[in-house]
Amino acid sequence: MSPSSILSALSNCRPELSAETRADGYSFYLGPKSTGGTAGSNRVVRVSRTSPAAVTKLKRAAFALTNPRLPAEQEFRGNLEELLAIVDAEIELVRSRR
Repeated sequence: MSPSSILSALSNCRPELSAETRADGYSFYLGPKSTGGTAGSNRVVRVSRTSPAAVTKLKRAAFALTNPRLPAEQEFRGNLEELLAIVDAEIELVRSRR
């Protein structure tokens, strides 16, 4: 999935997320963007792609805070079902920090 197709999918399937356009993709936040330092951030995931031929990368923001020793960014070659499973897990982590 490209960053733009992920934007479209999450806009339709998870309307509680807001998107911020980045130079190479999008960051998704639970509700309006809140940065307030790393622990206060409500960023859920970030998707990026450096070129049209590159693989989309997905960074799990909440997972990175709770599991700092494990890699939070990974190549994403999955489908909508896999994307939603990852995003739903991240949403739960963000909500549990509130």
